[in-house]
Amino acid sequence: MGYGSFEEAGQSATAWGANAPFGNEDYEQQYPPSDHSIVRSGGGTPRTKVNLYELIFVPWLLLVIILVCYMQAGAYGYHAVLLLIPTILVVLNVWFLIYHYKKQDNPEVVLGILSLTAVVISLGVGCLGVYGCLFEFHTLSQGASYFNVLSSEPAAGKSDATTLVFTNFTKVDLNRVFGWTDISQQGGSTYCVAPVSSGKPFENRIQYWAAGVDCCEARANFACYDATIPGTHAALVFGKDDAASSYGLRQAVAGAQALYGVTADPSYLLLKWHKDPVGYRNSLFQQTLTLFFVFGGVYLVISSMIGFALMPVFASGK
Repeated sequence: MGYGSFEEAGQSATAWGANAPFGNEDYEQQYPPSDHSIVRSGGGTPRTKVNLYELIFVPWLLLVIILVCYMQAGAYGYHAVLLLIPTILVVLNVWFLIYHYKKQDNPEVVLGILSLTAVVISLGVGCLGVYGCLFEFHTLSQGASYFNVLSSEPAAGKSDATTLVFTNFTKVDLNRVFGWTDISQQGGSTYCVAPVSSGKPFENRIQYWAAGVDCCEARANFACYDATIPGTHAALVFGKDDAASSYGLRQAVAGAQALYGVTADPSYLLLKWHKDPVGYRNSLFQQTLTLFFVFGGVYLVISSMIGFALMPVFASGK
């Protein structure tokens, strides 16, 4: 036995194996695989705590939560929910990202990024549905609907209305159109009104006025909403959200009174002449529901593609 041999120390060189500090030509310094590295060692055995189902369904479920909350909040007027739920989810996502970033849990960080992306995208789509349709749906649903209304019925008794369906012979009097334009403003809008009438002679006290903006000439060609569609005898009531055009329309009513010798009832209502106001109101909800369903389905496909693309990287470290 030579000086400094393993046998002299009472240990066999074979016992050290590949980890022998010297005397082994195949020796390579070994490091334990990191539990936090996105590049994993080991022949394809999954070492990450993030699995395929989480990569696919966690971002998608967050998106669905946002869309469901926005659907309910917009339809029923729960405005606080529009801000509260997204704020909570964004804060939780950011906390998740920061926590795992500090621990160098790269797969978890990627999951957090995917989840945050889903939340942000769903907020955009949710706002599109809420502000494009659901707020109007909620406004129209809050008011009353009246049917078989006579054009001579006092408008004061319908002040809570959002939709009106008149008797079949009621129509817009296209012979008494008035368009008012504020000449003090260059390129100003034209505010259009025309009486709603049953066609009976001497019907000069007007309770209801069909109205619109930039849809008529000064004294003719009233084409606001569905006024030119034959057989239309229903309307949506101009609401408080139309206050921006209210002044101009009331000026148009005053002009029509002076020109045609009619009298507008003090409680008259301004109307958007519409072929099917109740159907229009319901379609606002249906359009938003369809948008959210289609987008949710498309995003599930995209999320699945991303999950299947990333999972082998996490599993093999290649």
